Amino acid sequence: MVDRVTPSYSGSIEMLIYRDVNSDEGASRFASEQKVRAIPTMVFVDSQGNEVARIIGSTSEENLKAELDKIER
Repeated sequence: MVDRVTPSYSGSIEMLIYRDVNSDEGASRFASEQKVRAIPTMVFVDSQGNEVARIIGSTSEENLKAELDKIER
């Protein structure tokens, strides 16, 4: 689902997608810094690294689009 949604926002929102936080050191560090306690978790940060939104657990394509639309504005 994320793969279907993200191309619509390329150029306006940069996305880093970590699918396995246990095998990727950068993903593990980011998850720790952002206090990710459940998987899946989507953390949205601005260009300064400040969290602007978070989705914990599974979500619908419509909900993800709505969050990205809010961030994009």
